[in-house]
Formats: sequence, C-alpha cells, structure tokens
Amino acid sequence: MLVGAGRHGYDFDPWAGSIIEWRGRWRQPSLFAAAAIPAPEQRTPRVRKKTSRPSSKLLQKNLRDLNSENRPAFQEKLRELKSKRKWTYDEFMQKATPFVRDDKTAVYDKTSDQLLSEISSMGQAGAQSGTADCALVIELRARMKALTDTQVAKWRYMFEKLDAELMK
Repeated sequence: MLVGAGRHGYDFDPWAGSIIEWRGRWRQPSLFAAAAIPAPEQRTPRVRKKTSRPSSKLLQKNLRDLNSENRPAFQEKLRELKSKRKWTYDEFMQKATPFVRDDKTAVYDKTSDQLLSEISSMGQAGAQSGTADCALVIELRARMKALTDTQVAKWRYMFEKLDAELMK
C-alpha cells in the first residue's frame, strides 16, 4: 500500500507490505529498508474502531437465540408439571414461581446485571476514546462471554430443577 511520494520519489507503508514504488516503477526494497520493517509477530495489532459494534450485535444475537431456544421447552415442561400435579391456574402461578425465581437464580440475575453494566460502561468508554484500545476490546469480549456463560448456566440450573420435580 502506498502512502504517498517520499523525498526520493518513493514511499511505502511498512504495515501493508514490502513493495516500494520508486519513480513510477515497482521494485523490492533494499536490505536496509527491509530491516526497518518489523516482523509480523513484532507488530502491534491494530483494532478498528468498529470492532465492538459487531461484538455487541453478536452478543445480542447469542442471548436472543439462547432465550428463543430454551423458553418454549421450559414453558412446555412447566405446563407438563401443571397437568401432572393437576394445579389450577392460580396454584400454578404460586407453585411454579420457585422454578423460575429462587436464591440461585437471583445470583445469576445479579451477575448478569453486573456484567451488562460493565459491558455498557466499557462500550461507552471505547466510543468516547479517540483511538481503539485492543485491551479494552479483549476485556469487553471476555465480559460478553461471561454473560453468555452465566445465562447458559442459569437455563441449565432451571431445567435441572424442573426435571427433578417432574421425576417425582
């Protein structure tokens, strides 16, 4: 990738490659110029500014997919429990609540809320900064994964609890 005309009629971008344009002709750089180009493993990675946006959309998609996968199956099992126990609607609303909300699900919800808050504040900090911060993006992705893992664990716990009750 050419960056512009240098003092001697040539210039090159060391991040893009090793071809130099010199007075309109292409040639390989000299050994001195090649020595100035850092090896690929020595280069600092560049993060584009838009990197966090696709990640947040991916997180939203993952959470939406997780809920759309699990909610119908969970509701079906709740209906099965209702019919097995021959509960009325009012009894069902009262007795099914512990399968959806208890101390352990409250911990999952609190963890999820905390992670969402951190993700939001990190996203705002990244949007306000003038340059992209690779460490921030890596940390943001780690928090997004932790949020997804927390939701998976919550669904697993609720299904296990409901399955155990259905076995009785």
